[in-house]
Amino acid sequence: MIKCLVLNKEFDSKGEMFAQLKANKENILALKKSVIKNSESISINSELVNKQLENGTIKGKVEFKGEGGYYYPVINTTNIMDSHKDVHFDGLWDKSIPEQSGKTFYALNHTLEIGKIIAYPKDVEIFTHKFAFKDLGSDLEGSTQALIYKVKLQEYANKDAVYAIENKLPVENSIRMAYVKIEMGIDSDEEHYKEEKAYYDKHIGKIANKEEVAKEGYFFGVHEAKIYKEGSLVLEGSNSVTPILYASEPGKSTHAETQESTEEKANKQALLELNEFLNNVKL
Repeated sequence: MIKCLVLNKEFDSKGEMFAQLKANKENILALKKSVIKNSESISINSELVNKQLENGTIKGKVEFKGEGGYYYPVINTTNIMDSHKDVHFDGLWDKSIPEQSGKTFYALNHTLEIGKIIAYPKDVEIFTHKFAFKDLGSDLEGSTQALIYKVKLQEYANKDAVYAIENKLPVENSIRMAYVKIEMGIDSDEEHYKEEKAYYDKHIGKIANKEEVAKEGYFFGVHEAKIYKEGSLVLEGSNSVTPILYASEPGKSTHAETQESTEEKANKQALLELNEFLNNVKL
């Protein structure tokens, strides 16, 4: 039996599965475009983090030639099929980035609530950058266009997220998005699938995990998407090549600076109060 995640059904053969994908193509594409979706993700919690720590599965620190004091979470990468059988291709964020700059949160576990925010929109800069997959700690060959947030850890940042980032725990990132332009590719030489086969052949060479795509026999290619309100820190996302990049030139985060400033102010205030008390005693 062959399980088709998209149709949520099992089939006796790929041929049967392809026939149902083709028959439902317009509905599937319309549905994928109609929903605001998060990358499938596992939320950060201490039990799962501790389990990975015990198993020694922490990923290595990935450095980036960025500005000291900032962190660079990779919110999304292209040219890799994710758990939804979707492949994001280079350029899909070109229209959305200028539209969403200054409007996008960096949150924890896709939760837009006070206390779950890592960085408010005024403290999030959005851009894309081309990498080799290996430069992002992946074993995959080829290149990818990464959607990156540039953030500082402000005083208000969620403390669990701050701890995970500053201690380089094994975390990933995930985007909340809406698809705008999407197509379906099917690997079949039957005349009935001529359009889907042409699309499959045109794009399969760009996909880093093409062996996995070939095993499935189909994929959905996304050529334009909208960032919807936030990107998030998660334990595991549907796309695993989404690490946090650490500036190769270290510097203090705003979070650390603010905490030090607060402690210094408290100490100064305590000394002032002590001196005032001692002066009053002498009088």
